[in-house]
Amino acid sequence: MGEYCEESAGSIQGGDSAMNNINSPNIFLIVLDTLREDYATPIIKELSRFGFITYQNTIATAPWTTPSHASMVTGLYPAFHGAHETKEKKDIRIKLEKHEFSFVNTLSDKGYKSFLLSPNIYVSPYFGFRGFNKFIDTSIPRILNEKDVEEFSKIIYKTNTKILPTIKAVLKEKHPRLFFKVFAGYSLKRLRWPKDKGAINTVHHLKDLLAVNSQETPLFVMINLLEVHEPYVKGENVSKLRESNRKGHVPSDRVTRRWQRRYPEQVEYLKDKLIEIMKLLEEFGLFDDSLIIVTSDHGQMLGEHGIIGHGTYLYDELLRVPLAIKYPENRKVIINEQEDTDYISLTKIKPLVIQAVHNDTIDDSILYSPTVFAESYGIPERIRPTNREEQEYVNSLEKYRIAVYTRGEKAIFNVTDWKFEHPKGLSNPEIKRSVIKFLEAVVSSRRLKSTTG
Repeated sequence: MGEYCEESAGSIQGGDSAMNNINSPNIFLIVLDTLREDYATPIIKELSRFGFITYQNTIATAPWTTPSHASMVTGLYPAFHGAHETKEKKDIRIKLEKHEFSFVNTLSDKGYKSFLLSPNIYVSPYFGFRGFNKFIDTSIPRILNEKDVEEFSKIIYKTNTKILPTIKAVLKEKHPRLFFKVFAGYSLKRLRWPKDKGAINTVHHLKDLLAVNSQETPLFVMINLLEVHEPYVKGENVSKLRESNRKGHVPSDRVTRRWQRRYPEQVEYLKDKLIEIMKLLEEFGLFDDSLIIVTSDHGQMLGEHGIIGHGTYLYDELLRVPLAIKYPENRKVIINEQEDTDYISLTKIKPLVIQAVHNDTIDDSILYSPTVFAESYGIPERIRPTNREEQEYVNSLEKYRIAVYTRGEKAIFNVTDWKFEHPKGLSNPEIKRSVIKFLEAVVSSRRLKSTTG
């Protein structure tokens, strides 16, 4: 991971192209990983002081990281971009293959220089988020120089960023200098872990890249901040807790209380780091004329319905996310009054960005839809049941489901079993029509793919 350059996929247009884009707004997409809407109030209040507009009824397209981020950059639902789990495809095998649909490529064509700052392995070029001029893995200690990072990246990818296996792998490779730096860096990191999961590094890296990049070239910076993602205490075996929960076992009251107490504490810490980022943009004179989008990819279950963590389920705690936008002052902006029945899908991030780049006027009505969807294809991780009861519960989760929000109502349709699950009685026939139209589009898309090879 570390610093990953992709000049060929995200090359800068030279000369006239860059000069013609001097007035193009800088774009910052900041994803507050795992932040659910009902816990985001401290952050939203702070952002309002910076002039952000807050939007309601924002719905993630999936209850976990990879498909949701993929929807933001491609403007597509998981059924169409394909970066989602199946019964056969799990965990690190799930990647965004259709990265050519990403708006990062469009920005590159317009002369933008683009950066991806992420401590999250699933939001990296290795998982299909390509086209950036540089990727910086903010989970890696800053004590490592570029050569160290190059060597270390080859090792860390194999260990899925887990610290102890990583250190053992470095020892096995017999790099004493690298081992010393890694050990020292991760020892310092452990002092701040898990409260800080890369935010401090993100602020430092952002300051560095802003200092060396000319304002004559417009910037696109995508940032993932992982602070409210589990774990919340040192030594907690999150993988074991998650697997047990996926098998149908309810987490203990002690675990649930701990998550419910620590989660808002992490939100407060994240708020402080977000303020630092905003002040940094002000310091470099980039704040006023930038389009800054702050949102989340999904929420977090904190014991509701006997569930902790995220993925698989289509509850509101996982799908309703915050959205706050600061529009550039060098654009005319039309703000429409949002109705209670207006929804915003994270798929609308892409058209908003494209509009801001190509037009002198930004109209936020482009965000609104009467109907939006979210999808789950089952369990993102590989689960190994140990008895028949666990196997039956896992089987009940390993199904394709769609959540549909329309005109103030929500329903969940189990595509695998072809039935509505929630609510059982539907007063709005538009929900049924919407689901059928969505599935017809999915089938049509897959037929087209199969005929075109």
